[in-house]
Amino acid sequence: MIESRKCSTCAFWRAGATSQTIEPVDSAADSQTGTCEFYPPSVVIVDGLPVSVQPTIHGARFCNEWRPQSWFDFPDDDDQLWPDPDPPEPDREKVRRLFPNPPPRPVAA
Repeated sequence: MIESRKCSTCAFWRAGATSQTIEPVDSAADSQTGTCEFYPPSVVIVDGLPVSVQPTIHGARFCNEWRPQSWFDFPDDDDQLWPDPDPPEPDREKVRRLFPNPPPRPVAA
């Protein structure tokens, strides 16, 4: 079971990506190394400039944050993902019993 939960099969692992997030993924890079994108990038100072980085890891590793690659597969129809049922008609009589509106009283002078 743990063997199938390697980083290389995780939804958050990007094969061939480098630790610096400003660099594009090299498709010719070694497919056994990549970055984990589970957590947001960390900002470090390199040569006096802020750079966002993510950890570079080997695909054979694993962690407790593993999710299947189908984790981000949502239905194409938004109605299936977020159903919007018709709201029920309000019970106006119940509201009037709970919050009565008494007749106005005369103002004392």
